[in-house]
Amino acid sequence: NNLVVERNNHLNSHQFIPWMFLFLDENKLPDLEEYISTYGKYLTDEDKDSSIKFGKVMVLFMNSEFHKALSVLSKINFKLSTLKIILRKITLMIYYELNDYEGFIMSFDSYKHFLGYGNWAKKEWIDFYIKKAKNFAGIIDKLFKLRESGNKIEIELCKKELEESGIDNKKWFLRKVEELKKPA
Repeated sequence: NNLVVERNNHLNSHQFIPWMFLFLDENKLPDLEEYISTYGKYLTDEDKDSSIKFGKVMVLFMNSEFHKALSVLSKINFKLSTLKIILRKITLMIYYELNDYEGFIMSFDSYKHFLGYGNWAKKEWIDFYIKKAKNFAGIIDKLFKLRESGNKIEIELCKKELEESGIDNKKWFLRKVEELKKPA
């Protein structure tokens, strides 16, 4: 209904990007593609080009083209720190999908460094983001370990933990847990 854009038909990246995760949560690739093509042209801020590339990453991610997604991801240079945080989170998710634990660990270490040494590191709200980052990465780490062990009881406990949590991208995580339940 064109309710996404502002009154003067402008949209900033900080508003544009989070909507993409709703399509990921619902696993609706065609709707994501339509959203990007419809609203990408309304972007007016300095992160416009990076936001369009991020949309491509999301499409590639949802198409299970993870290596291509990483390639495009490496060309994104957001100016806004909150968008950089989102970028780092999708990177962790891609490494999980690639079953690349070493890449995941290196990316998470980079993420922690980013959170700890940015110009905002002395702000009181950064503790909230650090806690969320550790929780997010901790769940992915747990998924890696469950993928390796195949322990059905631990998989069910992880599912219960996720259902009760307020973690970002919860539906994606729950789909990953369901995948762990399937025989190899």
